[in-house]
Amino acid sequence: MSFLRSVANRWLFLAAWVLAGAFASAETNSFRIIGYMPHYRVDALERIDCSYLTDMVYFSITPGVDGSLDTKRVRAETVKRIHAKAGRSGVRVWICVGGWSASKGFAPMAATVETRARFVKELAAFCLEHQFAGADIDWEYPQGERETADYNTLLRDLKTAFAPHRLRLSTALPGRGSFLMPDTIALLDAVHVMAYDHGAPHASYEKALKDLEHWREQGVPDQKLIWGLPFYGRNEKRDAIAYAEIVRQHQPKPDADLAGGFHFNGIETIRRKTAHARAQGLGGVMIWELG
Repeated sequence: MSFLRSVANRWLFLAAWVLAGAFASAETNSFRIIGYMPHYRVDALERIDCSYLTDMVYFSITPGVDGSLDTKRVRAETVKRIHAKAGRSGVRVWICVGGWSASKGFAPMAATVETRARFVKELAAFCLEHQFAGADIDWEYPQGERETADYNTLLRDLKTAFAPHRLRLSTALPGRGSFLMPDTIALLDAVHVMAYDHGAPHASYEKALKDLEHWREQGVPDQKLIWGLPFYGRNEKRDAIAYAEIVRQHQPKPDADLAGGFHFNGIETIRRKTAHARAQGLGGVMIWELG
C-alpha cells in the first residue's frame, strides 16, 4: 500500500516538475513549485522527494487574539527534520499562519495597533529563530470592509518588519474575492491562489483558469501569481480523499479526472495546468498538500 501511495504522488510531482523545467536549485530557478506540509502529515516527510520542489510551507501556526503566536503544533525537532530534508535539495522552508480552522484569531488581532504589533514582532522573531525563508498568511477570510482594511494593514506591517531581515511574505487566497489593495500587492512576494474546492468538479481546468483570471483582474502581476494544484479529490458531498488513495482504490488512467464519484486532477490535468502556468509566465504552482 505504501508503495502505491508513493508512486501515485511521485507521478503528480513529475507531471508538474518536468514541464516546469525544475532542474535548478531554489535560488536559481524562477519558476517555483511550492508544497504545503501540514503539521498532521509530518510522518510522510521521509517519503517525499524534495528534489521536485523549490519551496516547502510548513502548515501551520495560529494567531492569538492578543497578538501572540500559538506554536504548539510546530515542534522544534520537526522543524529540524524539515530543514534537513529540504536543505539537501536546496529547498526553501516557510511557515504558514492560519488556515481554514485556524483563522479565528486574525480579525481581533489585526483590529488594534497593539495586538497587531505584537503579532508582527513575534512572527518575525519566530521566522528568524527557526530559519524560515518567510511566512505565508492564510486568513480564511476577511469579512467586510473593516476586516479587509485590517488584513491589508497587517500585510504591510509584516513586510516592513520582514524587509530588513530579507524574510519573504506571501498570502493564500481563494479563487474569488476582493481582498488585496494595490499598494499591498506591490509589497507581497507571492499570492497563492487556492484554485480548488469549488462545486463538483471542484478543481477543473476551466474553473481554475477563471480563478487565475480573477486575480489578474485584481491587479496581481503574473510573476507573483502561484496557481494552486490539488493533490486530492472531492465528491458532490464535499468529502475529500487523497489522490494516492484514489489510485489505490481505482487505478485511474492518466487522463482521468473522475473515479469512484470523486473529482480530482489526474496526471494530464496537472501537466496541462503546469504547462499553462509556464507559458503565461506565472510565478509557479503550489500543491495542497504533500502528505
